[in-house]
Amino acid sequence: MATVDSFPTIRPDGGSQVALHPYRAFWRFSSIGAIDAAMSISADSICHDMGIEIVPTTVRPGDNQTCAGATIAAIFDQHGAGHLTLVLRTITESTGNERALKAPIIWAVSDLIAAQPAWADLGLRWIEAFDAIDLIGLMRQAQPNRHAVQLRAAICTLLFERLSVVLGQPGKGTRKADRVAASAHSI
Repeated sequence: MATVDSFPTIRPDGGSQVALHPYRAFWRFSSIGAIDAAMSISADSICHDMGIEIVPTTVRPGDNQTCAGATIAAIFDQHGAGHLTLVLRTITESTGNERALKAPIIWAVSDLIAAQPAWADLGLRWIEAFDAIDLIGLMRQAQPNRHAVQLRAAICTLLFERLSVVLGQPGKGTRKADRVAASAHSI
């Protein structure tokens, strides 16, 4: 049952556990060999549930396909399932960005969500803000300067610039409101 890329381990109760892939579900075998299919959330399962297909780098990705499986897995490991789901939904559910599942774009959206969580908490307004942004176009705009700045950082900066026009500067409204509230309490 184990494959070439399996990683067998021994459980404390004497049974063995085999992970078929580091980012796929774990199959636990009891000491008598019966399979207890304990499915866990993984980067692959999130992609599958969202209709995103991870294809080999030798294949040109189409709509909702990506060669960035390692990027998706790394974001899952660093930030968890909820963050990864929001990153992928932001890209795939915004108009015209079905082919934008490229590693630098995925990283840039992830970085922006991590840096500006208040924007991401806007829900549908967040995704609608991406409708007016051509993510592939941003990547093409950033590519000529890739020797000075990583694509990931350049795309994130361009996204920030465009989204701040639509969603407002982060923290601007809250700081003024805090000052007004603080001055009201001091009177």
